Amino acid sequence: MPQFDRDLYYGSVPENALKGTTVAIINARDIDSGIYGTAGIRYTEIRGEMASALNLDPISGVITVKKSDHNFDREMSAQHFLIVEARDANGSGNRNTVQLLLNITDVNDQPPKFFHDKYEARIYENSNDFDQPIRITAFDEDAAGTQNSEIRYLILTNDNQYSTNFTIDDISGRMRVKNPLDFEQIPGPKSNCQKFNSNI
Repeated sequence: MPQFDRDLYYGSVPENALKGTTVAIINARDIDSGIYGTAGIRYTEIRGEMASALNLDPISGVITVKKSDHNFDREMSAQHFLIVEARDANGSGNRNTVQLLLNITDVNDQPPKFFHDKYEARIYENSNDFDQPIRITAFDEDAAGTQNSEIRYLILTNDNQYSTNFTIDDISGRMRVKNPLDFEQIPGPKSNCQKFNSNI
């Protein structure tokens, strides 16, 4: 009977792995002689949730990505458990199985998402800051603690003459005023205070 050299195999593959990418190598031996021994071992089957996306070489035990449209998605499931089968007698004899733990590694495929669709702030004339502190906040579903999920904030300037009058901390998302605003110089209807929409 084939005996695997490990009780559990570990493999890894990036979310965007291409066809032919090596995932893991399975190895078994058999103390019998001839085709009933190591020479006759064939890796006959791989089973599990993502098995259809993988190819198992019956001679070498090398497991590769079968196709590029494999649907590996770390954000949906970072690990998959599979079962690999080996048989002696050129694949028709005694069988044994081993478990393969497949880890899906992260790639930067998730854009940042804001916690709110719109942020509003209120500022009084000649004030050096908003009436209440405003902080723009976003999150990223890529792997936490990696560069793929790090978020930096910036203000995109446009034709609005006031878009350059504000700053944002690139890490905290805290917005501030560069220079006090002149209420009378702001076009449009006037109220006791002027409201700015920050659609960052």
